[in-house]
Amino acid sequence: MRSMYMLVFRQLAIMLAIAVVGFLFARKNKFGNSVPEFLSKLLLFVINPCVIVNSFNEPFDGEKMRQFLVVFAISMAVHFLLAVIATVSLRSRDGPTQRTNDLDRLAVVFTNCGFIGIPLINGIYGAEGVFLLMGYLTAYNIAFWTYGVFLMERRVKIRNIFLNPNIAAVAFGLILFCLPVRLPALIVSITAPIASMNAAGAMILLGMLFAAFSESGEGIRRHARRLVRAGSLRLLVSPVFALALLWVSKLAFGGFADIRKMLFVVFIAAAGPVGMNISGFAVLYKRDSSYSSVLVLATSALCIVTLPLFVALAEYVL
Repeated sequence: MRSMYMLVFRQLAIMLAIAVVGFLFARKNKFGNSVPEFLSKLLLFVINPCVIVNSFNEPFDGEKMRQFLVVFAISMAVHFLLAVIATVSLRSRDGPTQRTNDLDRLAVVFTNCGFIGIPLINGIYGAEGVFLLMGYLTAYNIAFWTYGVFLMERRVKIRNIFLNPNIAAVAFGLILFCLPVRLPALIVSITAPIASMNAAGAMILLGMLFAAFSESGEGIRRHARRLVRAGSLRLLVSPVFALALLWVSKLAFGGFADIRKMLFVVFIAAAGPVGMNISGFAVLYKRDSSYSSVLVLATSALCIVTLPLFVALAEYVL
């Protein structure tokens, strides 16, 4: 329990420190909207796909592939459940609040399973755990670029899904993992440095968005009720329902080796704070991006308490 708490605390401290750098730099230099929008597109369409492809660049293993598929199936079910919870809990009539609730629904469903999840699970289960996490990240990207786009645009173009760099990266990564070849060293020397920019770039963007939000003076007070509602759904309600689903999954997949490890990887990813991609999406679709940055920061700070407590509960339930 203590080691889990310290792992979460250390990762959150790193994340918040980088965000502070972005915040201070943005407050001193007035960038306007063009720079955050460029950085958000760079993260969503260039850096994230490199992270995905690099994670699959390892030799094929039949048992690992079966475990990956189980984690992927359970993770898709988790995302579907969380989408139902978000829809029911944040129901509103069409009107001015509809666009607001759409952003909060994304915050309930999608966690920061990359920046926090990868180092946290690596510290607990090592590289094997990180590979299992790719099953969750694959489900995350499919759900994010279908359900997430639908919330923003009220439509989903099948053609755009398959042409999306993130979905294409997932498909390419799976093919790469199944083939007896690896990426050439030259390609890796290009994609690896780009992928390493993910954490720092996301947190700098977060700091820049928070700087814009804080300039209004009344931002946090005006959105306090909304922050509490969305944050509670993400950090308290969603983990409870996810844990219940994982308990059922344990009964269904009990015959698999390392099923407990697989379920814990999914649970840690599903119980985290609001995902950084939400801020990127908010910028991309011009949806209250400054508020989204505060929501990411607030839930990231609070999960230092909630995540270890829920992990302790999961140890008992699973």
